[in-house]
Amino acid sequence: MSNNINEGTIPAEQLVVMSNRIRVWSGTVKISRESDLAAIKDELPPKTLASDGRWTLIESKHLAGLESVRKSIERDLKDEGFSYVGCGIAVTSEKCRRFLSQLSKYEQDFNTALDDICRNLDTFYQEMADKAGIWKQALVDARLTPQQVKERCQFGMNVFRMASPDNDPNSIASRQYRSTVSEAFPALLDSVAKDAGRLLETYRGKSRMLQPQLQNIRKLVAKLKAFAFLDPRVGPATAGMQAVLANMPVTGVLNEVNASMCVAVLEQLVRPETIIEHGVGVIADATSQRQSNQAALSFADEPDFVPPASTSIPSARPALAGLSMGM
Repeated sequence: MSNNINEGTIPAEQLVVMSNRIRVWSGTVKISRESDLAAIKDELPPKTLASDGRWTLIESKHLAGLESVRKSIERDLKDEGFSYVGCGIAVTSEKCRRFLSQLSKYEQDFNTALDDICRNLDTFYQEMADKAGIWKQALVDARLTPQQVKERCQFGMNVFRMASPDNDPNSIASRQYRSTVSEAFPALLDSVAKDAGRLLETYRGKSRMLQPQLQNIRKLVAKLKAFAFLDPRVGPATAGMQAVLANMPVTGVLNEVNASMCVAVLEQLVRPETIIEHGVGVIADATSQRQSNQAALSFADEPDFVPPASTSIPSARPALAGLSMGM
């Protein structure tokens, strides 16, 4: 997917939004009042008051293979993305490319699971019929062929970017569009906060931390950093967090001090307002420093300016994203 973005593009328009178009047969068919319930149809309430229901032809557990593919896709995308625009999941262009390169494998898994269902369809039908009692023949009459089952299933993905539907910035459509894209950054922070909260429930209060647990935190910070283009305040905060995590041991079990520092990173991620506040502070400091440098350069241009014999340059340490540790 092309990553060319025109100058002036709204940051959220750099997102790629993906959602699955997977359809899985429910294992049921609609009951026909006229044929299935002909003997008692005059005793039934009108259709405006009650539906006639559905026959369950096979147990839902036999469809688990198809649903597993759907859930795997959702986990894959949400691992580096976040829920956005209804059922969509927003990801970066890079993640989109990597996901689409694996799409054929997901489709193959889906088709394999579907073929397994169709190959064992008669067995699954019989299992349910044996439990149906006096309704057994009704289930037999309602059975679908393997081809009909396949027609009720589908594999596919929606892939798109956001774009305004109207060139008039004052139109209703444009206003609604701006409202939609403005929700991207809060949705990202909410997703990261929820993931961090789940990790905190497991990690807080532990005297040790394993490398896989540390990797979960690294992935969460990397996820936030990947979407830094949505808001300039994110970059400084994630840089500080990564500086903390970069000092962690890469092998073995983390001791209590290191574990506490990792928990401190999670405690910041779970409070999005701290990310924003820290980002504002770093940007303000950088702006102030730049203005001071510009003023010094202007002063140096004066004809009577005599530069000092030597100038000491203060050393700068990476910001720790507002983290503080009590030892």
